[in-house]
Amino acid sequence: WKASEWKWWLLHYAIPCLEGILPKKYLDHFCLLVSGVYLLLKDAVEESDVSKASDLLAEFVVTTQVLYGMSSMTFNVHQLLHLAKTVQQLGPFWSHSTFIFESGNRLLLKLVSDANGVPLQILERLVMQVQLKRIVGKLEPSAETVAFCSSIGGKRNDRSTHVLGKGRMRTSFNSAEQDAFKLKLGSVPHLAVEYERISIEGQQVHSVNYLRPKKTNNSVLITKCGAYCTVERVYELSDGQQVLSCHELVCRSLTKVPHLLKCFSTRPGIRMLKTGEVDRLCVFMKMTNACYISTIPNMYERD
Repeated sequence: WKASEWKWWLLHYAIPCLEGILPKKYLDHFCLLVSGVYLLLKDAVEESDVSKASDLLAEFVVTTQVLYGMSSMTFNVHQLLHLAKTVQQLGPFWSHSTFIFESGNRLLLKLVSDANGVPLQILERLVMQVQLKRIVGKLEPSAETVAFCSSIGGKRNDRSTHVLGKGRMRTSFNSAEQDAFKLKLGSVPHLAVEYERISIEGQQVHSVNYLRPKKTNNSVLITKCGAYCTVERVYELSDGQQVLSCHELVCRSLTKVPHLLKCFSTRPGIRMLKTGEVDRLCVFMKMTNACYISTIPNMYERD
């Protein structure tokens, strides 16, 4: 596994997957590590988060010796005691993550097209990119020229909100959606275009009707007021406004890992969301006996 995959396993998948496999005392012990690391990866880490994480990780280290013996007390385990202080001094983990260097190496590799003269290839193409940016900054190019320069100048960083794919016209809505439209907008629109995908500030959200992805689920999100929802449909109205037709989920946080929630059912009716109400996508896991949601700790690491 890559380092980022281990991170996703630790923060999101491990606890639901290991429940019922690891004996309870070992699973509870592992929860200490998961919760402690998660707190230090948040968008904004407060003093209370650092203090709580320090306590959790210290308990994890001490209990490691009790459960696994003296031989388990390696240097890497000891280092966990210093993580909270590191974040207190340098900021959240994402702000000094080494993943960015791996990403930078990937960008450099993309500049190479031949086995001969690799350093010169990288140098020439980096200089070309720098000069291209300078030219665009000095001149007053047309929109088409700017778009072309952006397309050849590196990775696109699109944080706008816009629908994706081909839509289909809708002129009628079921009673639940009509009630939800009235509650959110004050009236039921006469016309809307339904889509299966939408990009919200760089996050690609799918409705449950989007069947192409087989291994991912981008239809579950959390709102800025803390509600968890599944996106049933994406609508673009005649005035250009986008709204999401959602089912709100009934969930309960796991006591020892608060960012992980177990889902029980959906609330009655439909809830309409404006795109500005969406906070972020969540990790959704459908297990044999239950469904889980895990909240992503920050929006700075996109891996």
